[in-house]
Amino acid sequence: MEITKQNEIFNIKETTDVYEMNGTVSREMLGGINMNINVNKIGGDRLGDCFYNRYSDNANVHFSMNCAEENRIELATYATTVIDSVLKYFEANI
Repeated sequence: MEITKQNEIFNIKETTDVYEMNGTVSREMLGGINMNINVNKIGGDRLGDCFYNRYSDNANVHFSMNCAEENRIELATYATTVIDSVLKYFEANI
């Protein structure tokens, strides 16, 4: 069984030709968004983890990553596409 929404908590996952990503997004009642993602390369090598928090005032964000230095740019680039896609989803659907 897969649950996709409960009390404004969403599970996200994506598989591309290069990455397998899964994570959670929570949407606060006042509009803040928290996102945690884990990213592996196809074949199982860990790319890293990412946390994104957009505060309810929509003016500030917090972004952090946990990865090997050699994966930093690759993870930041991919995580940015995931974050942008999730934010676009919320703007269009909620």
